[in-house]
Amino acid sequence: MVFDPGGRLLLVRRGKPPRLGEWSLPGGAVEPGETDETALRREILEECHIQVKMEFFIAESRLEEDEGCGGRFFRYRIKTYCCSSPYQEAQAGSDAESVLWADAASLESLGLAREFLVLSQKALRMRQRNRVASPRGRI
Repeated sequence: MVFDPGGRLLLVRRGKPPRLGEWSLPGGAVEPGETDETALRREILEECHIQVKMEFFIAESRLEEDEGCGGRFFRYRIKTYCCSSPYQEAQAGSDAESVLWADAASLESLGLAREFLVLSQKALRMRQRNRVASPRGRI
């Protein structure tokens, strides 16, 4: 989850399956030998053409998905981190059809999957607590 200095969340409209055409969070797979932070920075740069600073871990979840045709079944372990970026000129890259900086009030109207709405609310609360705990701010 990438936030700009104004607290808006960076979203990507998926350009490839799964969830083709839906708004989602930027991200992707960790390649062999990469740390989570290296993969996170690489994926966001590829999808949105911006640099980010990883702030803190938010949650880990598991997803099981049946591809439907061919009987292929996938299991994913998804780690979500809160990141910040001073760059507001994000551009759609590799897997993204388009990008958008969205404020908290507009997230539900964009049709985000329920799990992303819950994670974004959690991230916003955690960011606020971190700012209160560190008066100089972490961003």
